[in-house]
Amino acid sequence: MVERGFSPVPGGVRLELDEAERSVLADLLRQMSALLGPIVESEDALSAALDFSRSEPRPEDPALLRLFPDAYRDDPDESDEFRRYTQESVRQRKVANVALALGGLTDDVADLPEQSAAAWLGALNDLRLTLGTRLEVTQEDSGRWDSRDPADSRDIGLGLYDWLTWLQSSLIESLSAC
Repeated sequence: MVERGFSPVPGGVRLELDEAERSVLADLLRQMSALLGPIVESEDALSAALDFSRSEPRPEDPALLRLFPDAYRDDPDESDEFRRYTQESVRQRKVANVALALGGLTDDVADLPEQSAAAWLGALNDLRLTLGTRLEVTQEDSGRWDSRDPADSRDIGLGLYDWLTWLQSSLIESLSAC
């Protein structure tokens, strides 16, 4: 039996996925990229980095709110202020993680240095958080993974969520062995 997913190699990890798995993962990553939106480059990077006059509204989309949670649950104004200073840089890192992962899906086998593996870990985590939010996954769902109901409208999504969980777990185990 061929081991798929992530496995440790000297200096990093190896990712092995078949064509169908790469296609599904690439589609999910493209959807994540669209959700996060494009990075708008400024002509003057220093001014853009120091421009704290803009405000970052609290995301209305529950999935985006899960990716960019309130820093202060009891104080919406403080959360908005914190978001104003941090959300854009966090968003840029998430977009970069997704782009790096998407770029690594060209071959059946890819060797990734530890730094790239860390970006993959972030991208997979964001995919799981987004999908879990969309599917309204709860702690109670964890006991039902082995007996999913095909009649449940969430069945395909839960299968994807389960697969992403397995893939992320194989990456964590591989990084632990490095």
